Amino acid sequence: MKNSLKFAELGKEYYSKVKPEKLNNSHLVHINEELKNKLKLNLTKKELLGVCAGEESLV
Repeated sequence: MKNSLKFAELGKEYYSKVKPEKLNNSHLVHINEELKNKLKLNLTKKELLGVCAGEESLV
C-alpha cells in the first residue's frame, strides 16, 4: 500500500511521526468516497480500516 501525502513533503516542521495505538473491535461506519478520491487514497475497505484503527500506516 503506497499513497502520496503532500504535507509530508513540506518538511519536518509541518508534521511529526507518531506510533498509533491500536483499537479493539474496530469497524467502519461510513466512507466519504468523494474525499477519499480527492486525497488520492487508493485503499480497500480493509486497508482503510487498518489505517483508521492504527494497525497499518499510509507511509
